[in-house]
Amino acid sequence: GVLNMAKTNNPSATANRAPGLTQAAAIAETIVDHVARELGVPQEQVREKSLKPKTGAVDQTGQTILQWNVPDLWQQAKQEMEFTKREAEHAVFNKANRFKKRASAMQPLKYAIGYLNMSGAVVTVNV
Repeated sequence: GVLNMAKTNNPSATANRAPGLTQAAAIAETIVDHVARELGVPQEQVREKSLKPKTGAVDQTGQTILQWNVPDLWQQAKQEMEFTKREAEHAVFNKANRFKKRASAMQPLKYAIGYLNMSGAVVTVNV
């Protein structure tokens, strides 16, 4: 086949993925941060307690999410990257350094794909 390319000043007219996701994520993370600060616990603990249950998880439309394995992936990630140990090491480093700081974070993320129960999940781990 032949591929023809054209340069244009017009913006793309295709659908963009998840309009409003950035704003919704910022609001959700602000809430998580506030709850964690009020309770005096790490944000990851609030996120972990807020995960949908392994069985009986439903999406925003009320459909059951099949093969929901995020709670298992969360535990696996915490274990494999030694998250608790890293947090302790960061606390020691941060106490010894006034301006230079270190931190680790774990954030679950699930994209809803259509309404045909094709739900999937991505667990993003920022280290």
